[in-house]
Amino acid sequence: MELLTLVRTLQSRVDKTKKLIFTLNRESGPTTIEVGVIDKNDGKYILCVPTQTNCAQACRFCHTTRMAEKVAVSNLTAEEIIAIVRESWAIARFADSSRPILVSFMGAGEPMVNTRNMLLAMAHLYGWGVSSGFNIRFGLATMLPERYAEAFQLFAYAIRFLKLPVKVHLSLHYPTTAQRREWMPASATVHESLALLKEYREQTGNPIEIHYTLIAGVNDSISQIHHLGSLAAHSYGGHPESIPVKFLHLNPLPGDTHHGSSPEWVEILQHHLLCGWNVQSEYYISPGADIAASCGMFMTDAYIPSKPGNVQIEPATPANDMALQLHDTACRTGSWPVSEGIQ
Repeated sequence: MELLTLVRTLQSRVDKTKKLIFTLNRESGPTTIEVGVIDKNDGKYILCVPTQTNCAQACRFCHTTRMAEKVAVSNLTAEEIIAIVRESWAIARFADSSRPILVSFMGAGEPMVNTRNMLLAMAHLYGWGVSSGFNIRFGLATMLPERYAEAFQLFAYAIRFLKLPVKVHLSLHYPTTAQRREWMPASATVHESLALLKEYREQTGNPIEIHYTLIAGVNDSISQIHHLGSLAAHSYGGHPESIPVKFLHLNPLPGDTHHGSSPEWVEILQHHLLCGWNVQSEYYISPGADIAASCGMFMTDAYIPSKPGNVQIEPATPANDMALQLHDTACRTGSWPVSEGIQ
């Protein structure tokens, strides 16, 4: 029996994203694996692949958390990860062979729980890509679980030794340890997470980034983003560069009352980071949300309904308009008020 059997292919109605749904045929019994195939017209192709069959980190805003009792969590072997990438690659049939291909470990699972198998798979796939004439590189998103801080350090040593191109995205999402652990109970402290992230950049020379999902009224106040800017701008290990921030649009859980920040408010927050702390940021709406092919949405049993070209976002509010004027003035003068009253 083949290790992988393609069960279904889903095509987004909003963008070019596809989701491949496989059955992974194991001796212990079959299980489901999902892969995102993404083309954002930005010069590269992306395969968003898992490191585990599900995730057990219990982050409150993550769709996958709701599936923890329905889909057993186990690590994928290196052989399984390699097969998933190569089979997905073959099915995707990327048209432009000159484009870089990013193998992104942002599918189901926490990568630091399965570093050994992920590293073995990376080394094999990178060698295969070089020998086949493909420009292959890697990325991963980790929330850096407290129990796996040492595993991340060993991972960094291995990446430096193997000289692999791996960008690390820290799933931070909250600027204080107290709030972060309220929403992400397994996470390391904010200080330790950022110190490890910057140490990784020092050791490997690979790029790093902070992921921050904006949740209106929860983690998007001016004072919270001010705090985030100070964290991203501080230099550990003498590195002169701040850490860029990627603000993520929230894909709300079904039935949840939380929603993402409005685009106008996001613009204000980006303005604050750049002018207040010289921290670069971008606002990212994950592709494939309507087929649950975005980070944090894999392995869900309900897909988010949406119309072509439509992403549900909150409208601007008078407070946002006032804050934009305030920050235009503040950026010119260099004086940055911190107010919880404008959110």
